[in-house]
Amino acid sequence: MASQSPRRTRPDLSSSSSHRRTIHHASNTIGPSEEINHFAEWGQAQDPLDVNGRDKSDDAGPSDYWRRRSPSPSSQVQPAPINWRKLSDQPFDPNAIEDGPEDLFWTSQPLSRPATTREDLPMNGIENDEREYAKRLHEVMRNDLTQSRSPSIGSDLANLNGNGYNQTYGEIMGTNANGESIGDEEFGRLSSPRIDGMSDRTPSLSLSDTKIVVPQSSIVSPSPGKRTSFILSAVTTVTISPDQTYIAVGRSSGNIYLYDLASPAKAARATNGLTLQQVLSGRREGHLQNSRIIHIGFVGSRHTSIVSGDEHGRAFWWSLGKVMGIESNDVVRMLGSYPSSGPEVNANPSKRLSTLFAALPLPLDEQSHAIDRHLLSALLTPTKLVVVGMKPNPKTWFRKMRGNLGGEFGGLTGTALWRWSTTNNPSLVYSWGSLVQILHVKAGTDPEFVEGKFIDVQEPHILVMTTTRLILVDARTMTVSESTLLQTRLLTSLDLYSDLSKATVHPPPGSLIGSVKLHRDKLFLLTKTTLQVGTLKHWNDRILLQVHQGDFLGAIRTALAYYEDRAEGNTINLPEDPDERKMIVSAKLRELLLASLRWAFSPDRLTDDSHYGQGVDLTSLFEGLASASIEACLAMHNLPFLFDEAYDQFAQAGIQGIFLRLLEPHILSGRVRDIPPTMFQALISMHEDRGEPDKAEAIIWNVEPTSLDIDRAITLCEEHGLWDALIHVYTRAMKDYVAPLVKLINVVRDIQQDRLNRPYLAGDLADQDLEGWAPNAYKLYAYVESVLSGLSYPSGQPLPELEANAARNEVYSFIFAGRTISWPTTSDLVLTNDGAEPPYPYLNLLLRFDAEAFLHSMDIAFEDPYLNDTSGAMNRQSIVNLMLDVMDPEYFHPGDITFLHIFVARNLPKYPQFLFIPPSTLHRILVSLASDPDQSTREDRQLAAEYLLSAYTPHDSEAMLRLFDQAGFYRILRTSYRREHKWAKLIHTLLRDPDSDDQIFDSLDDIITSASASSEINAAITEVLPQLLSLGVRQTALLLDRDLPLCHGQAIENLAAAPLKQLAYLRCLLEPDIDETGTTQPSTKIERPLRHLYVNLLCQNDLNHVITFLDARGPDSFDLRQLVTDCESHGCFEGQLWALDRQNKTKETFDAFGDILRTQGADLNEAILSCEAGSIHMTLSTVQTVSKMATRICQEHSQSSITAEVEDMWLGVLHEIIELVHSTSAMQLPVPTEPIKVCMEALRGIVQETLASLVSSSSSALSLPRLFKRLVDASTSASPGSKKGRTYAEFRTILTGMLDSYRSEGELLNMTTRLIEADLFDILVELKVKRESGWRSVSCDCDACGDLIEGSNTIIWADGRIIHSSCEAGREV
Repeated sequence: MASQSPRRTRPDLSSSSSHRRTIHHASNTIGPSEEINHFAEWGQAQDPLDVNGRDKSDDAGPSDYWRRRSPSPSSQVQPAPINWRKLSDQPFDPNAIEDGPEDLFWTSQPLSRPATTREDLPMNGIENDEREYAKRLHEVMRNDLTQSRSPSIGSDLANLNGNGYNQTYGEIMGTNANGESIGDEEFGRLSSPRIDGMSDRTPSLSLSDTKIVVPQSSIVSPSPGKRTSFILSAVTTVTISPDQTYIAVGRSSGNIYLYDLASPAKAARATNGLTLQQVLSGRREGHLQNSRIIHIGFVGSRHTSIVSGDEHGRAFWWSLGKVMGIESNDVVRMLGSYPSSGPEVNANPSKRLSTLFAALPLPLDEQSHAIDRHLLSALLTPTKLVVVGMKPNPKTWFRKMRGNLGGEFGGLTGTALWRWSTTNNPSLVYSWGSLVQILHVKAGTDPEFVEGKFIDVQEPHILVMTTTRLILVDARTMTVSESTLLQTRLLTSLDLYSDLSKATVHPPPGSLIGSVKLHRDKLFLLTKTTLQVGTLKHWNDRILLQVHQGDFLGAIRTALAYYEDRAEGNTINLPEDPDERKMIVSAKLRELLLASLRWAFSPDRLTDDSHYGQGVDLTSLFEGLASASIEACLAMHNLPFLFDEAYDQFAQAGIQGIFLRLLEPHILSGRVRDIPPTMFQALISMHEDRGEPDKAEAIIWNVEPTSLDIDRAITLCEEHGLWDALIHVYTRAMKDYVAPLVKLINVVRDIQQDRLNRPYLAGDLADQDLEGWAPNAYKLYAYVESVLSGLSYPSGQPLPELEANAARNEVYSFIFAGRTISWPTTSDLVLTNDGAEPPYPYLNLLLRFDAEAFLHSMDIAFEDPYLNDTSGAMNRQSIVNLMLDVMDPEYFHPGDITFLHIFVARNLPKYPQFLFIPPSTLHRILVSLASDPDQSTREDRQLAAEYLLSAYTPHDSEAMLRLFDQAGFYRILRTSYRREHKWAKLIHTLLRDPDSDDQIFDSLDDIITSASASSEINAAITEVLPQLLSLGVRQTALLLDRDLPLCHGQAIENLAAAPLKQLAYLRCLLEPDIDETGTTQPSTKIERPLRHLYVNLLCQNDLNHVITFLDARGPDSFDLRQLVTDCESHGCFEGQLWALDRQNKTKETFDAFGDILRTQGADLNEAILSCEAGSIHMTLSTVQTVSKMATRICQEHSQSSITAEVEDMWLGVLHEIIELVHSTSAMQLPVPTEPIKVCMEALRGIVQETLASLVSSSSSALSLPRLFKRLVDASTSASPGSKKGRTYAEFRTILTGMLDSYRSEGELLNMTTRLIEADLFDILVELKVKRESGWRSVSCDCDACGDLIEGSNTIIWADGRIIHSSCEAGREV
């Protein structure tokens, strides 16, 4: 081996580390029956290396290193002594073997080992994986082919592990037959009866929780004469130096020991725990006695420089040296403090609850770096992260407080990990609770620390262990590559952080510091019963695992997922370049496919050419194999393998139907188009046997023409009428574009002859057999359209230019041939009827069968530039001339002639440089378009006429306009009238056009605006007003108000028979709705008579809205005298009082009010006597509205009038209302009735409301007592015949009701006040609590920039968002 620096080996980590393979667990529990190797004497040990210096033991494979067992008792291999690994003559190269170092032992006799071949030589990286993969795959396939088994039974990985280490777990752990430790925590000598009863310097490590049972005869007592024993406390942490020559051990007593593995009989260096008095005296520094050491690590390259940390949060740097054989230790306390005074504290001597999550020295890289000289160490506690450097002077280089980071478990769990990046700078990955963060260290004169989000490392993966999962994280993107469940409760744990739960509501999880280690890319997990070892699986390890389990289909799918870059989990050991990755994976995938096919179709699995082997239905197996093979080969674009290997295997076994059925969807989707002709024949035969001609047709036109069996395809298509497939075969495989025309012409001819000779117009459909072929006949028109456009039928794919031109030439020549032609031989004429053939027989037949369909095909063909060559035999001009000549009106239906004229009219302006038609012909075509009475084609004919008029101007325009008017070509007429400024005719034509109803008002607005409102326009609009009003009253009102306001009167007159329409007309102008008109401003163009008309209409139809309208418009908009008369005549007493008051006729207003109440009182008395509930209700409603109007007038005058006048107004109103109450209550009825009770309650309520309005009046000069006295006097004097007692009783009832109402409102107000005060108190208490507690952020990142929040210059919002002050200032700017 080459010389290796101690820097080459990185220290193992417990909680986080870099990995290259997926974690895979195996439980290696050693039972009592397993062979135990006995100890050999160290002094007589011989070097087991051969002459080349190579160990004869087998190499450890990449995946089964942890599965290898000790040889059985019958093994011929001599047992090796379980000696501690001694350094060989040459330094060990840790990169020589991928899965870890070969353990070398000195033994008394050379071990018998099998010969080492070239295949056994260790290799690194991908090469080793590939050779291991190939070797194992071949071995599995060889075993599977030689012994029959069910495909559902998986292979046992243990059967392929080969030879492994020749020592047992019990020997490594040093346990006796009862599972007890041998020499607890001591290094001594154990005798070996197979050698000489003595073993020199043989260490034994013990674990108290090991549950291993070992035969008692396998263990002997240590030799008391040659044994140095140290009765020590429990080991709580251990680590190995970077060069693997020293180990450091920390114990629960607070002692630390260094052992030289070259002489492990006793500790090379040691330091003991101190008493509290020793440290308080100031003469000593170190861990207190009984403080468990939970972290230890080597600093730099020195074996005697270490960092340690105990459970109470104290960390120290040690330089354990010797001077003249006497220990001379230097120690620096890096973190933590001692108890201030008092007796020794064994449980928790710290002042506060704290501990160390990590005390981690910076490991050495493979090369030296400037940062190494500082001897950095990371110290992680529940409250902070500290990075300390010991050289040149002890110094704290970085400190970060945790704050609220990590969530609710942030102060209960944590870990840290150093990693070297590709920039030769270290990075620290650390965690608090559920938060993982990264700290980059940049080398310089002084180290620079920068927070980051990613790590750029050579092996970019970090393994994160949570309480429930192992998560593999890609450090370059900090995304999860994969994860696996992990039951951490089964691991051994230490109770190191239980004291932290006193400050939190959540109990902290147990510490796994000593139960999880990573060494040489292997993860060691110490459970309560077993030692589990896991390693990252490569991509090919995943495939091999499925192969070992017999799941070949799963292995193929997994390999395909890696090929297509969609596999879950990591892609370690695969190139980043996609092409290189596909090249590597495709080779494995092809090998898997080939091996799987050979295994599935081996003679042991197939019998009598069936897919039922050994009584087991293997259909699902073959279906899965076929599907996997197809998907893999299509992904790799390896069709030769798919057809030559996979399909042949299925065909030879007679089960090709399974393969074809699964391949067919890929053919139909276009993924597979080129297949062997034999496979095509098999597909066609399969569908023909099943009676599925439509699926056979789909196969035919979805495969490449070169794959077709032409004779077989044509026969099938003709038998089943598969015209699309038949056309595809002729055109794509045979390049014959005339044959489809001939075949389909015969169908069209037979149907046309049947129609002509049919003796009935309608009959039983069973007698019309040929009509069922009509859809096939129409395929001729679609075929002609595609070919003349340069496209393939039926796929629609463009043809190559030369082939497309040849196809066009053949089709044009056939269709427009002047006489019948022969096909395929000169003696076979293609006829179109039974009699004499007309000129241009094929064109004639196609036009007679369906002129519209053929002209549509030609319309598409005219767009093709092939017809641009005017010198050629076929061009647009010649085609139009031929069709005009052939379609003689004497022999063709007028509807077909119309279709031809539409075709010509539309194409003439599109191709003016290629078409020339005489004016006489154009005039004849225009007249024909306007003369056809068929209303179903009116729009098409009008559009064609518009096209034609854009290129041709008729000489008799007036006659043509009359003809267009008869034909209903209103769009042409409107264009002509607008151009000639014939506005009246334009308006009448617009209203006659049924297609313009939804745009008629916009068009009229445009016309009126363009014509500048003339007498012609006014007359025309007035004439069509009834039509406009029938189309829309509101739209007409808005149109007239905007353009012709003088026509409002005429419009209202036209609506005289419909008052509701008059109301709607005026309302949209006087009270516009913003959603309807876009504005709330009333029209200013409505004259006063129309406003009065609107008030009258409101009085008749919406009485309650009258006052609202009057208040909105004001008194200046009306003739108030006329308004009084109108309102009085329509019974709108509110409007009458409003109009009188607006004339300042106060006396007349309240006189009218009194007259109205007296009149209504008389009506009310009559209604009560007649017990008419409806009349009573209407009268009471009128009294209430009139009283409210009078009260409103009094309130308005209270703001401006003098006190005497206002008091008289209120007195008059109250007096009239009370008189009405008196008159009603004085009615003499035989017995009390319900109507009078209702009336009295309503009238008294009116009095109370009026008095309440009086009290709430803002006039301070009003005296309620004086007014009340006047009211009583007026009431008694006005009713001399009435009794005073009754009058006073009425007033007492009114006043009592008022007081009760005030009392209720006062109580309600007090209750509301108390509720508001109580709510206000609760809100203030909550506000006080929140102000004292402050707001807590929900994230540690700035809401604006996304960077981590550090320092105090931040802003926290109430919803938990946090932001830098500078970012907030930038937002405001």
